[in-house]
Amino acid sequence: MAEDLHHPSKQLCVVKETKPILLKPTVNQSTHNKIKLFQERFKQEAENLVEISREHDQISNLYTCFEKEGQLYWVREWVEGQTLTQWEHPVEPGMIVEILRQTLLVLDSLHNRGILHLNLKPSNIIWRKQDSKVVLTDFGILKEITGHFPLDLQVDPGPRVIPFSYRSPEQSKGGRTGPFSDYYSLGLTMITLMMGNAFEQFKRDFAYHGEMRWRQYIPEVNPVLADILDQAIHYDPRHRFRVARDMLVVLQEVPIEPSTT
Repeated sequence: MAEDLHHPSKQLCVVKETKPILLKPTVNQSTHNKIKLFQERFKQEAENLVEISREHDQISNLYTCFEKEGQLYWVREWVEGQTLTQWEHPVEPGMIVEILRQTLLVLDSLHNRGILHLNLKPSNIIWRKQDSKVVLTDFGILKEITGHFPLDLQVDPGPRVIPFSYRSPEQSKGGRTGPFSDYYSLGLTMITLMMGNAFEQFKRDFAYHGEMRWRQYIPEVNPVLADILDQAIHYDPRHRFRVARDMLVVLQEVPIEPSTT
């Protein structure tokens, strides 16, 4: 959290520091060229995000990005509200449908511009306090760009990652990504939100078996909604939804259950 001292209103913002780029001990001209390509690609993608975040009300504004002493920094809007991680779980099906609907409309706008989120998970979806709207934040551009570079240009891996991940299988393997990758992460996010206390057991079972068997943890889930989510998280991207609009159409068939709160 930071305060912009150059802004008349001293507006609050979020500064995010990315993991540093590490080089092998032997730094040659080829390596320097790769660094330059990385920086140019990063800048280009960041500029695209700055532009679309200004145009779309449900994407947290990216004010700028900059490099200092080998570190890359994002400066984005602070959104007053709660991330879905902070919500009381399990989340009721009616709210799941509403979150899905709003998020898919945002993704539709992004994908039509050729922009992928690639980092959808509960902590990166904010329920804005002032108008009860979904706001997407923290795009996964840096990880995606770095994954396409050879091994002598790397991002610090940091701590060991737990087996469970919201990233699609093709992302985890460094394969080709597309809108289908975002649908996978979104579908898995909705599933885990409905699990409540069963989520920890689900993660343990997933780590042991490596299979996305989730319906047994939410036996009361509406079968229409369950089928939609199963298609969204299909291991094979070819069997997932083609575009966000396709998922929105079938989502209309899910009966809205009365709220229990």
